[in-house]
Amino acid sequence: MSGLADDDLVGRLTAELHPAFAEIEAARQAARAGVRRCYALMWGGALVLCAAAWLYYQAAEVLVLAVILLAVIAPFLASVLAAGPRQTYKDTAANALVPAICDRLGGLSYARSPGGFDGIARFTDLGVVGGFQQKYSTVSDQIAGSHRHTGFRLAEAELRRRTRINNTFAGGPGRNTGTTAVFAGLLFVIDVPREIAGRILIARDQGAVGNALSGVFKQFGGRERVRFDDPEFEQRFQVYASGQEPARAVLGEGLRRTFCAIDDMFRRRGLQAAFDGRDFLLAVKTPNRLADAFAVFKPIENPSKIVAKVVNRLTLAHRVIDHLHGEPPAAAHVLSAPANG
Repeated sequence: MSGLADDDLVGRLTAELHPAFAEIEAARQAARAGVRRCYALMWGGALVLCAAAWLYYQAAEVLVLAVILLAVIAPFLASVLAAGPRQTYKDTAANALVPAICDRLGGLSYARSPGGFDGIARFTDLGVVGGFQQKYSTVSDQIAGSHRHTGFRLAEAELRRRTRINNTFAGGPGRNTGTTAVFAGLLFVIDVPREIAGRILIARDQGAVGNALSGVFKQFGGRERVRFDDPEFEQRFQVYASGQEPARAVLGEGLRRTFCAIDDMFRRRGLQAAFDGRDFLLAVKTPNRLADAFAVFKPIENPSKIVAKVVNRLTLAHRVIDHLHGEPPAAAHVLSAPANG
């Protein structure tokens, strides 16, 4: 993933955060020991049970039971128990690192488990993401702050909806079968300095059929397609609005280039956004979660990569805000750490 942030800033922050990474490594080793204890407990218990059964029954069936216990049941139960130490390590690592980055960049708050994302339903109402149900969805790693006196929030989200299957073969009308992922990636809500008349949708160009199936026309029915003399942008996105000129005034050349840069940053997996009054909503699909870097059996080999991931997200929000203020970023990066570290 190509980044938006300045390499010098990332390198400086990585060096300053050496104590945090040392704390994370200590937590990893403790979690690794906990996971190993879980597997030792389950396999040890299975061996004792199999030995007792063999001494009592002296039958070949005990060997079959031993294979099932040792190869299937014990590892499964161990993995369930080990989920606790693994999750504790991820939470500890994220809480040791991200708040430290936020503190050095200034004016930012962080919540590993925010318990929700205020106004998340609007992403569906505006056609930015498909329909989902909050009870089956999760939000994590929320960062909130401001840039140029303009507020923003961002978070990782996995949005899911309940699915059903026709159960006519079993004689029933249907039954619940689980959930389906609607969206996995980053959600941004950014304040708009000046209220925008009407709604503007920036939709991923999936062709006429794809756009219809994704709900673009449902939420923006009656609004017209706005075209730009910008082949690269037009190849990637479709813009719908209630008026041509207001949309063109908002989506200037710099902001269109920023959308393309963000799209490239996340390997063109999917970016959609909408302007609604004083709010700008942005959803970017990515399978890469912040906590994925924290693996119990693998030390962090490239700390700067994790720092860059956080800084890139903040730089993304800052760059959009700069364009909304009518002034493009003065340099390739828009973040800087305080001089006193």
